[in-house]
Amino acid sequence: FVAKEVNYLGGKGKVTSRQAKHALLHEIKRLELARWALDRFKAHAREMDVPLGGCSFEGKYDEVESGDVDGSSIHSTGVRHFLVEPLRSTTAVIKFSGTLGSRAATDGLSGTITAFAHYAAQILAAKRVFCDLQGSHHRSASGTTFVLFDPMTHSISGDSGPGDHGFEGVQSFIKTHRCSEHCKRLQLAAKSRLSTSATSAAKEQDAIDFPPL
Repeated sequence: FVAKEVNYLGGKGKVTSRQAKHALLHEIKRLELARWALDRFKAHAREMDVPLGGCSFEGKYDEVESGDVDGSSIHSTGVRHFLVEPLRSTTAVIKFSGTLGSRAATDGLSGTITAFAHYAAQILAAKRVFCDLQGSHHRSASGTTFVLFDPMTHSISGDSGPGDHGFEGVQSFIKTHRCSEHCKRLQLAAKSRLSTSATSAAKEQDAIDFPPL
């Protein structure tokens, strides 16, 4: 296994134990949402009789007690928080999308991941989209699978964790997404429909944040 610890969140100043835990809990929520969406995606593909390559999301939360939480640097006395993942059998990483942009699918695997991101945006009504999707092939006694890790999200509310660019990020995902053959075979929603959903969600968010006088 490998353990991931947050030491940098951008800007100046040291990361406190509380900030590190907050960031990792956001990541756990993203992973759980990704697993749920991936299960739904695979079920939809089975219903549409569209073959997909095996893939999964890895990561679980843990913490190590090393004293009292005092809000100081995680390098001094305090609780240290980790995201624990199985040790991957290779360091070769394949990237399918960046923080604010996606890439055209060039093979079956990239077509599958591209379609997954599209499907996730659809079932989440474009209130949240997955970006910075990457992974590697993992070999074990049970065979080889493709493991996705460190996904990021953009959300209409802009509060899904570090790297969330809010409505701008959601718009960027929709604008740069290029449907793969899998998207077409799975009959996923048109980009115009996703854009309409995102705009409606943003208006609803504004109405919540700034109620009329």
